[in-house]
This record gives sequence, structure tokens and C-alpha cells, in this order.
Amino acid sequence: MTVEGNRYDFKCPENINKWNRVLMESHEKTLNEVHPTLTLTEEAASYIQDLMLTKCLFPLCSTKTYDIEVVKELVMSKLPHPLNKWAIDEAMQGLEEKRTKQKGQAAREATMLFPYKKLHSLISKEFFHADPKEVPDDVTYVIVCCVEFVCVDAFRLVGSYVKNMKGCDVKVEDVKTALCADKALLELFDIRRDDNTGKLSSDSAYAYNMHGQPSDDDSANLEPRIKAERYTQIVKLMQTEERQNLRNIQMIIYVFVRPLEKYIKPSHQASPSDITREDFDNIFYIIHSLHEISSQLLARLEEVTEFFTSEEKETPLVGDCFLELGETQTLDPYVKFGDWILRSEYKEEYIQFFNKPVIQQHFNKTKDEFGYCTREVYTYVLPRLMYNLIGHAASYSDRLKKLEKLSPDDKDRYFLEQASSCFLPIFPKLSKLAIDLPKREVYFRFVPKPLDASAMVKVNQLLDSVVNIDQDTKAPMYHSPEIIMEGEWTKLSERGKPRVAYLLDGYILCCRRRGNANKVKEWFKMRNIDILDGNQSMGSGGGTPNGYSSGSGTGGGGPSVLNNSFTILNRRSGGVASGERGASIGVGESITYFCETPQEKNNWMVAMLSIHSRSTLERMLDKFLAEEERKQPLRYPNPEQYCFAEPDMREAGDVRRNIITDSKSGLSKVKEATLPKLVERLTYHLHADHAYTEDFFTTYRSFCEASELLALLRARFNIPEIEPTDEEKRQCLQQEPASVRKFRKEYAHPVQSRVLNVLRYWINNHFYDFKNDPKLLPKVQEFLEDARRKSKKWNNYCISIEKAIEKQFSDKQSVLGQTVQFSEEPPKIEWHLASPGDSDTYNLLTLHPLEIARQITLIESKMFRSVQLTELINYGCSSSKMEKRKMFPNVWAWQNFTNRISYFLSFTILDAANLEERVALLSRGWEITQALEDLNNFSGVLMFSAGLNYSSVNRLKITHEKLPAKIVDIKNRLYSKYIQNHAKFYKDALRTTNPPLVPFLGYTFTDVLHIEDSAKTVISGSKLINFHKCRLISAQCRAIMMYQPCPYNLRDDDSIQEWLKSQDVMSAAGHYTESEWQD
Repeated sequence: MTVEGNRYDFKCPENINKWNRVLMESHEKTLNEVHPTLTLTEEAASYIQDLMLTKCLFPLCSTKTYDIEVVKELVMSKLPHPLNKWAIDEAMQGLEEKRTKQKGQAAREATMLFPYKKLHSLISKEFFHADPKEVPDDVTYVIVCCVEFVCVDAFRLVGSYVKNMKGCDVKVEDVKTALCADKALLELFDIRRDDNTGKLSSDSAYAYNMHGQPSDDDSANLEPRIKAERYTQIVKLMQTEERQNLRNIQMIIYVFVRPLEKYIKPSHQASPSDITREDFDNIFYIIHSLHEISSQLLARLEEVTEFFTSEEKETPLVGDCFLELGETQTLDPYVKFGDWILRSEYKEEYIQFFNKPVIQQHFNKTKDEFGYCTREVYTYVLPRLMYNLIGHAASYSDRLKKLEKLSPDDKDRYFLEQASSCFLPIFPKLSKLAIDLPKREVYFRFVPKPLDASAMVKVNQLLDSVVNIDQDTKAPMYHSPEIIMEGEWTKLSERGKPRVAYLLDGYILCCRRRGNANKVKEWFKMRNIDILDGNQSMGSGGGTPNGYSSGSGTGGGGPSVLNNSFTILNRRSGGVASGERGASIGVGESITYFCETPQEKNNWMVAMLSIHSRSTLERMLDKFLAEEERKQPLRYPNPEQYCFAEPDMREAGDVRRNIITDSKSGLSKVKEATLPKLVERLTYHLHADHAYTEDFFTTYRSFCEASELLALLRARFNIPEIEPTDEEKRQCLQQEPASVRKFRKEYAHPVQSRVLNVLRYWINNHFYDFKNDPKLLPKVQEFLEDARRKSKKWNNYCISIEKAIEKQFSDKQSVLGQTVQFSEEPPKIEWHLASPGDSDTYNLLTLHPLEIARQITLIESKMFRSVQLTELINYGCSSSKMEKRKMFPNVWAWQNFTNRISYFLSFTILDAANLEERVALLSRGWEITQALEDLNNFSGVLMFSAGLNYSSVNRLKITHEKLPAKIVDIKNRLYSKYIQNHAKFYKDALRTTNPPLVPFLGYTFTDVLHIEDSAKTVISGSKLINFHKCRLISAQCRAIMMYQPCPYNLRDDDSIQEWLKSQDVMSAAGHYTESEWQD
């Protein structure tokens, strides 16, 4: 045991095998639970495991106890607030459910993401020094459940950050950066940079600046490609902004408004000090309407972006989205909302509302959530959130103008023009409201701003100029992405020269400037302090929504100074220092500062409280949204009417079993399923899985006909409506019931959108299915007409699919028809003794060996680029030559060419007139093979190696003895690579070689055949399809096809290529079998 005092070494030789990868698979499950579309790198999983074990699990196990109450006290003391409280609530709720159901340890383990049984054993032996049977299950369950809660919370934050950065892989740097944006997790994990200073360099910071606003260059002079790229950037920027706007509205509704609704009393029972519905609506005017607008617009933007950018780089045309908004005057509520909250009377109404006794009592009750500054959060953060909604709505005008200038499509440009015309009465009003907003220097941001190189440089320069703080203390401060605010504070007790205050993301520095140096007087960790208004009464000036004080001036210690003041209260030890020597400020002690003007104080309070409460508000919102989801779960159609709505049946032995998923990879990894379930996952309502789509369309022909698949997609699209619940029928609501709205928004619409998306992918990537079956295209047209009749919103989708069909009939759509621009000129054709263009003078000795290799490579490269994916899958499984020639013409032609060249090479050597010519021809054969290897033509290398190693050629012992030493070295080297260890070396070389290259398909056919023979595609005795096998076959084939789009930068010579293609010595020599010919 290597527990020393209060330390445990997880990495020592004695312990490393015990804890190795104990949480790694659980991390993959966790990420799939919260962000199914992201993948976790091995390094990131290992890094998070180290954090969880060292910073979370071990502290909770540092005291040996069998008492749950002691464990709860440990959690409260070891985990930061409010993470500790929520983790305990989650653990105790789970424990109570397990006790109620009386299912014991097995049920607990099954409901957890972490390997409970293994962790129970390790905790008992390593930390409690006891037999696992002696340690109560409930104790370790609470500990593991709390650690799991922290892990899920961390993955939710990291995944949101990666998605915001438009990434798909979670890396170590993403984990570090994202966790630094959360106050509680940063305090728990105490993350630092790996280098000595902890700085994030400008180059590294720039890599994260991925969705800044496009520059305002002259759009008319830009190339079409650049205009399309900038159009896409603006659409993605609008999507990010709308997502944050919706998050802000949800924050207002669920975190600020809903907790106060319980205090509402009927008007006839209310006293003047009570809250009525009229009072409530007067403050939070039509906020629910704004939520509906934002959610609808975001859904349409995400839908269009997913459709147009799912599998090829097309521009997401959003003109019709805004035309729909304009025709329905959807933005009118923003104007009404802005007019209402910017009324002169609103300020006084706001103050009176929040000064009511019941609200003041609520502030005192919620100190556990916000600390001691609940009143300040409602005073400064909530108004800023509401103001930001108006500013966001005003930005639509500028965005639409830019999109109109940059749109690459005439019809989309027309839609944008019409939308602008519809918004003509609204945009000037929104612009005026935005101008009338209280001036502010800081915007409230819940999502951390993308790192900017210049901002990071300023942070580094500031911290480098600080002279009286040691490097270890400064190191975490380098994580701050920017200097959020800078200004002057005066300490109330000194009333001397003002300090220069800097607000970083997580820290406050109060300095005195000494030339180019900054001498820190006080510095604060945001997570260790509370920020209190200088005047605790909301109606005394400092707490008005716009931050106006009742007085002005900076007189020493008078009422006006108090109105401009705020207090920083230390509530934890560490991270708060003051004085020349950095003496620590005691817990419960405070420092009061004041600003020059009320506006300055207001801006500082907004900025500090926004950062201070960000992580708490985010978690509270997530909690409320999860509760809302549980209260009103998504309803599905009747499975008897809609087969795709059947619930997942996973239990072994159940005759209704319809799906088996990979428990190590989450729900998105299907192992076995029925055909309707496979189609359901292909068009899943929760998320799109492009890898699954590729695997499905690569292999579906082994278990389904193309016509059957098209019929299933049409059936999937035609979703029956659900009936309102009995309670909704009893209420006789005039508007559409909430459950029906939720069904259409979260199920029907995403499914129908993804059906059309999948159909478009099918046409773009596997159009040979439609060429092979002429009856399919008319059925597709019928399907599109049905979709148009259902709703006009599908019209643009149908037009895009019809354009994709038209493109498939043009030569430009094929891989061979695509032209590639090279930066360098191709090398000139090498000539030896033969006359250019005179094929009568061509043979292996008169042509240059390098040029023979080049022209063979060009021929094979073209043949490889013409091969279709289905040919790779089924060619090796076919035994009939006539069937291969008919069903797989491209692979057949390539194989026929390689065989003829091999036979021609061996025949030419054997047909030589004398020994000297035979030695020259054999030497030339190995020279060409060497040149083929240099060109990365693996097929050509194996083709020539085969011809040079036929038994008939190997018997020429005297000829081989006469070969020059240089040729013998080439022969021995190539023989050891491609003949003796052919499969192993080839596969290793293929993985490490950069394209362009020509692969050898024989090994791919062998691997596919082995997978085919290993298991049946349709499981015997059931309707389950072995999709895991399909995924393996797809991976083998797509690993080869990824090299198809890469051509060679070489010059074609038609005469040499025609001469090579015309060599057919087997036909000239008579009817011999291949084995007879080789002998």
C-alpha cells in the first residue's frame, strides 16, 4: 500500500495496474450520454481519469467511515459549492430509489455509468484497508455516485465548448480550456498549464478563434467561392448567436422567473405587499413569446445547416427561413418587449416589485445557490440579460444585409430581399431600441468567448508586468482569455490615490502603476469571494436596473460615495491577498471600494457578478430543463400505426428483441437490430450520425433491396399525429396542446428533415443503385411530390434533391471527371531508344523504365478511381467469372489488365533470343518494379513481382546468376517485402504512405471475405441484422476508397498506354489455364 499521510500514488508500479483504464470506458459512455455526436481521444480520456481519481475520488475516501452521514459531510467539505449539494442530492435520490425498488447492488451497478463493482472493491482494499464484503454498499455507492455526477457535469461543459468550437473530437487542450471557464470545476481540479509559466501562447490562442465575425470586405469584388464561404460563416455565426440568445431567454424563464411564480396570489386575496399575476406580467412582459420565436428560428437554422453541409461542402441557404419570419411578423414581440422595459416607469416598477417583503425573503432563502449576493444577481445580471435580447434582435438587420450581398443563389437572394422588405417596419424600431439601451462596456456571456490572439497577448503582457506576485500564483491567471474590464477603484478606508483594477476570467487584480510595472495591492479569486452592493436596499440608487445612483460626486464617505461603492467579502481561505507583502485577508473580512460614477460602478458590478454567478446559473438552468423534460416526456406515435415508434427491446431471451447496442460505445453504436430499427437510427430524431449513414449505405444491399429501403424511408417520413392526452382534452385548450407541439418540434420535424437528408446522401454517393433499377427514380419523384404537398417548408429540400439527381447525369459528377489543379507542372515524358508516337518501336528495352512505370500507374490510377464501393464488397464473394465481368466491370477490367501485364512480362523474358537479352529483360523488369514502388503503386509492384516470380521464370538459374549486383540488391529487397512478408508489409506501408497511391485490392477482397464467412448477416432464428459485421466490412472498404480522389501529377502518353493495354499474350499463345501458363 502506497498511502503516505494524506497522499496516494496512483502511478507507482504497485498501483498502476490496479487503476489502469478503470474509468476510461465509462468516460466514453458518459460523453455519449451528454453529447452523442462527439468522440473522446485516448489522451483526453486518460487525463480526465487522472483528474477524477486524484482530485475527486481520493479526497472523498481520505477518511475511513461506514457512516453515510460522514460521507455526506466529506462531500460538502471536499467538493466546491454548489457542486457538493447537487452531487449529494443526486446520490441520495438514487440510493432511495434503489432501496424502494429493493433490487440491491446489481441494480445499482446497472444504472451507473461508472464500474461500481470494481470501484467498490478498490475503495475497500486500497483506501479503507478492509475486505469488500465488510464495507457497506451504500457508503461506496454514495461516493461513486458523487464522483460520477462531477464527471457528467465536466463532460457536459467540455462537450458544449467543443461543439461551440465546431469540433468533433474532445482533446486534452479542450478539456483544460473548458474546465477553466467553470468556477466550481476549476476550484476542484486546480488545472495548470504544463509549461513553466502557465502561459497560453498567441499561436495556440489563435487556433481557438474559430467563429469570429467575417470581415466587411467589398462583397461585389469577391470570387464566388469566397462569397459562399463567408455566407456559410455568417450563417454559422447566426446559429451560435441564436443558440446563446435562446439560452439567455431560458435563463430568465427557468432560473429567475419560475422560482418567483410560487409567490403569486389571486388579486382578490392579495394585499399591497403581495404579488399578483398583473404585477408579475408587468415585470416579465411576453418573455415566453420570445422563447417561442428563438427556438423556432434556431431549429430552422440548424435544420438547414445540417441538410446542406451533411456530406459535402454546400452553402446552407437560409433565405426562406427569414422569409417565413417576415411574413408572419414574428419579430414584433421583440419590439413590444423593448418598448415595455425601456419605459421610464419600468425602473420604478422593477424596484418596487423586488423590494416587496416576499421577494426579500426569497433572496435570503436562496443564499445556498448564489452565496450572499442573490439580491445583486437579480439587480444587475437579470436586467442585462433582458437588454441583451433587444440587442440581439437588432442585429438581424445587419446580418440579413450581409447575407443578401454574399448569397451564391439567385432564389435565396430573392428570399432575403423579400424578408428584408417584410421587416422594413420592424428593423428601424429595433435599431432605435438598441440605441436607447443603457450604455455598457461589458456584455453578459455564459458561453466563454473564443480565444483571440491579440487579447491573450494583452493578458500575458499585464501578468508579466506584475512584479510582486510569485510565478506559481500567477500561473493560473494566464488561463484568462482576455482582460474583461479595466478601470479605477478607490479603497474606501484610504480615500487616496485610485488603484487600477483589472478583471480577468476568474481573478481581480488591484494595482498601483510604477512606470511599466504593476505593483499588486490586492488580488482576488472570484470563486472565493462574494460581491455585495454598497447599498443593500434595492431602491436606494445603486440597485436600479440601469445602475443609476441617487447622488453623484466622490465626496469622502458621504451617501454618494456609498451609492457608488461595492464590497468584496472573503468567504474562504486562500486566494485573497492584500498589502505589500501579500498578507491574507481573513475569512469573513471585507474590503469596500468605490467608483467615480454610478455608471462605472454599474458596469463593474455587471461584469463581476456575471463571471461570479455564471457556472451556478448554468447548472441551475440545466437542472430546471432536466426537470421540465421529466415532467413532460416526449410522446411517440402508436407503434401499431408506425413501426418505427416501437420501443427498444434489448433484453436477452425476449422474442420481441429488436436491437442490441454496444454497451462500451453508447446508444449510437448498433450491433444488431431489425431493419425498421436500423432505418430508425438512420433518421434518428435526437441526432444525425454521419458514420452510421456511411456504414449503412455501404452495406445495406446484403440485407435489403434498394426498392425496399426507399419504401421504408417513405413510411418513416409519413408520421401519424399523436392525440392530446386526456387531461389536455378535459382542459379544452383553444391553442395546440403542449404535448402535440413538443412532438412536432422534437420528433416529427427532425425525423422528416433527416429522411430527406438521407435520400440526398443516397443520391449523391450511391447513384448506381438508381441506374441499376430504373423504377427507383419515378418513385423518388412521387416521394418528393408527397413531401411538397405535406408542407411547403420541404420545397427547398426537394429542389436540392432534384438538383442532385441532375448532377449525377453529368460527367462532372464522377471522380474521373473532377479536375484537380496542381501547384507544379508534371514532369516531362522520359524517352530512351523508342521513337515517340511510333508503337512499332516500343518494347521493354526501348522504352524508359521510369516512363513505363508512370504510364502503368496512370492506367491503374484511373481504373482504381472508377471502382464503385459495392464492387469491393461483393467481388471477392462471387465465384463465377461471368458474374464478375457483368456485375463488377471496373474491378474486372483492372484485374484483367494486371494479369495480362504479368503474363506479358514473363512471356517476354522467356521468349528472348539469347542469354544476354534475357538478362537485360529480367533486369529491366526489376527496374520498373523499383520505379513503381517509388510512385506508391502497390498494385503495380505486386503485379510485376508476380510476373518476375512465376515458376517458369524462377527456373532460369543461369539468367539469375548473370544479373548485376545492383539489380540483385533491388530484387532481394523487393522480394523480402512483397513476396515473403507481403500482407504484413503492404498493410503497414498503406497506413504510413501519403496519397496519391494505387492500392492492391486482392488483400481487401480477402479481408472482406473473411468477415463475411465469420458470421451470418441475418441472425438465425430472428429478424436481427448483424450490423456490427456490416460496420467492419464498411471500414475495410472505405479505408481503401479514401485514396480515390487523389490523382497523380503525371503526363499521359496515349501511345504508350495503348501499347500496354494491347498486350494479351495468353490469347496469342492459345487456350492455356492460368496455372499452366505460370508453369
